[in-house]
Amino acid sequence: MKKLLIITRDFPPYEGRGGVMRILKFAAYLPEFGWKASIFCEKKGVTGDNSLRKEIDGKAEVIPVAWKSPSQQKNYHKERLNAPDVSTIQKVHSLSYRSLYFNLLMSYHNYFMAPDLHWPWAQQTIEHALNLHKDRSFDALLTSGPPFSTFRAGIEIQKSTQLPLALDFRDGWWKNPLYKNWKKKFIDAQNRLLEKQAVSVAGLALFVSDPLTEIYQKRYPAAQCRMRTLENGFDSNDFKEISSPNDTKTDTLNFIFCGSVGGRRDPGPFLSAVEQIKKDFPEWAENVRISFVGRFRGDKEGWKKRLGNMLEITGEVNHEKAIRYMTAADILVLITHASEGGKTVMSGKIYEYAALRKPILAVAHECAATDFIRKYNAGFVVGYEKIDVITSMLKTIIGMWKEGEEFPRIGRETLRLYERKRLAGILGGELDKLIEQLSPRRVR
Repeated sequence: MKKLLIITRDFPPYEGRGGVMRILKFAAYLPEFGWKASIFCEKKGVTGDNSLRKEIDGKAEVIPVAWKSPSQQKNYHKERLNAPDVSTIQKVHSLSYRSLYFNLLMSYHNYFMAPDLHWPWAQQTIEHALNLHKDRSFDALLTSGPPFSTFRAGIEIQKSTQLPLALDFRDGWWKNPLYKNWKKKFIDAQNRLLEKQAVSVAGLALFVSDPLTEIYQKRYPAAQCRMRTLENGFDSNDFKEISSPNDTKTDTLNFIFCGSVGGRRDPGPFLSAVEQIKKDFPEWAENVRISFVGRFRGDKEGWKKRLGNMLEITGEVNHEKAIRYMTAADILVLITHASEGGKTVMSGKIYEYAALRKPILAVAHECAATDFIRKYNAGFVVGYEKIDVITSMLKTIIGMWKEGEEFPRIGRETLRLYERKRLAGILGGELDKLIEQLSPRRVR
């Protein structure tokens, strides 16, 4: 069995978001293709979905690396100031950290530290990974970002070990509009150089969507032959106890969104359109339900008051429960904004939506996700910001449902392309080719 070293920040018990699920499923299925992973991730003191770890029991090794971010350290010193058993000197130290050192540290992080605020964690990970390599002698190294401190760590580890390096771009790095609000000129210049360096030393670069691959092929034409798209997908084992969609019409049309909303991904335009439907067609209010499953950062009480029984907000649930909620949907809702990555946005959730073969309503700017829905006739697409246009789309969908018209549905043959096991097999094959091509350069 060949040995793969993986550096990624996000891994269970983080909640089952796209970056978590991608690496988790690779690790679960790679042994079937001759690879076993040792995964370095961030040790987080948060509750999450611990059930996901069971999927890799005996299949992969997980090495969490702990660190305290400046904000976590600030909270620690805040608690220490109020603790009864802390000395005056210790309290003065904590007060100094909160009032002076924290601000200086955050200024350094925000204006000078590249690629991102996770570089101190990545530096610790480099040390642990190099020590483990001396003991295990890995065959290849894969780093997954964002955050792209994992890629900078990959550069350093590759430099010391000459391990074949694969980069897994779950999002764009330099020039990504998602990061434009915090990137400063000095950091931006560093990120440009670091990205170029990472691509130049990597023997393989993977991207989650074709638009993202095309951007990097144009940016680094000399490395085109080492780039390929490897999409996210769904695991059929997660759905094995779930029956096929029930075509029997019920008395309620259920719209369900699974994931996190708030900030850039504002549910406001969509919910405002629902509110308009309620005003224009009050008789429909008893037959339409909108459910948000996951983290909801916004005016929960305000929206509940405005929409009444039409709206349900469940809060965060584990991955298994989220799938069961999705199963109850008639329409699965996807909300994205251009600032999340522009044309390259391709939510990992869309593949699990598609796996249920239920129509997807994408409330989104034009992006890879909307291209996917149109290409495979997987649902409906409507622009993100124009409430009247969203309202019109909702009227169309509700009208189709009332008339018993068939909703669009992705084909079964298409779904097979996005099976997690198949995608892990592609990754295993690419890693095999990588070590064959670069084996003369390797130093153990």
